[in-house]
Order: sequence, then structure tokens, then C-alpha cells
Amino acid sequence: MDRIVTVKEAKLFLKEQIIRGDRGDGVPNILSPANCLAIGQRQKSVMSVKLKEWVKQDPIDFCDPHMLERYLTNEKLIDLNYTPEHIRLSILEEFDKQENKKSGNLFNYFFEHSLKQHMQNLQDFKQ
Repeated sequence: MDRIVTVKEAKLFLKEQIIRGDRGDGVPNILSPANCLAIGQRQKSVMSVKLKEWVKQDPIDFCDPHMLERYLTNEKLIDLNYTPEHIRLSILEEFDKQENKKSGNLFNYFFEHSLKQHMQNLQDFKQ
């Protein structure tokens, strides 16, 4: 089941996810081979002490060439800013095809969850 994640430092959280990977989506951490999850190999552990240091640094400063390659791959797989434009447009097209969409309660939802930026762009969510 999906869960809502709330964090204070979104950029640090995203960087942590890139470093740690996402086992549920088949994305290994940057210390492990790209195919380790596919072949059932155990991932090399990312130590918490190192992770706390790494999220504050540029990947070029803490990654060897293999780690950097995996970091950049994970970034493309995890960070939605890297979603190709044709896929983003396809998602929007499919959303627009939905019947019985209700956007009337969005203002209340955004207000209850302190989503001020979304409240300012409410017109983007309406038909």
C-alpha cells in the first residue's frame, strides 16, 4: 500500500533515496552492482555515518567512478525531474481521459496539508 512521506528537507531526502536505492522498485544502492537485485545478490550496506556525510556533499566528491555511474543512474530512475517529456505528457493525457474527476475538494485538501504552493497553482488541477 502507498504511504505519504513527509520530510523537512526534501532535497536531502531525495539524495538519500538516490544513494540508498529503492529495493521495492528494483533500484540498488550506489555501492552495489546494478544487477544485484535481479540476480538475488545481497546489496553492500550503506552505513548511516557515511550516508549522513554523503547527503551533504556533491557526489563527485565522495564517489569513485563506479559509484558515480550508479549514482547518476539512480538519480534518473528516482528523481521525477528526470522523467522524459514524452512520458510526462502521456501521464497527463491519461489523467485527462479519466471520467468523474473531482477537483472541488482540492483546495480543502491542500489547506489541511499546508500545500501552499499547490494552493497557488490550483488552476493547474482543474478542468
